[in-house]
Amino acid sequence: LIDEQARLIGHKDYSQVLRHQDVQKSLPSPEALQAGADEGFPLVRSYRSYTGENVVGSYVPIKGTAWAVIVEEPEWYAFASFDKLRTVFQLSTLGLILAVLGIGLFFGLSFSRRLEILKQGVRRIVKGESGVILPVKAQDEIGEVLVAINHLSQELERKKQMEAAMFQADKMVTVGLLAAGVAHEINNP
Repeated sequence: LIDEQARLIGHKDYSQVLRHQDVQKSLPSPEALQAGADEGFPLVRSYRSYTGENVVGSYVPIKGTAWAVIVEEPEWYAFASFDKLRTVFQLSTLGLILAVLGIGLFFGLSFSRRLEILKQGVRRIVKGESGVILPVKAQDEIGEVLVAINHLSQELERKKQMEAAMFQADKMVTVGLLAAGVAHEINNP
């Protein structure tokens, strides 16, 4: 509590009143006082107080007197809840980023493993291996491609079996023609 000459007349530590502590550093400028009076709110600002500590202070004149009340809190104390909130927000953001990265990494690795299975299966088919059946774990786009590759592989296996049967039949026809020719020659020398 200060009087009209800006002398300290009340403090929670009364020894400061007895020492006639100079509080001029805690007083706002006349322009700031006018701005606060125009708005009808107490003037709140950050400054270095008469104790030399950075504080958040509020200056409120008492109506009907020439006195005023100055309330000061150290900045570290005044902004402690804000600092805690900022820390919680930063940790939450970091946790969310790590969770999204983890989920993305999980699905990315899963996707690349399934693409690797697809690639290996196609390579086996290209090398001529028939009847290749690739494992289908999900009914998504890659699963549909794997089903199509499996169907293609089965069709290639059937085609290979049919070609082998046709080749065998062709050999039998050739052997039959050769036998008929030999029998004809033996019959008609």
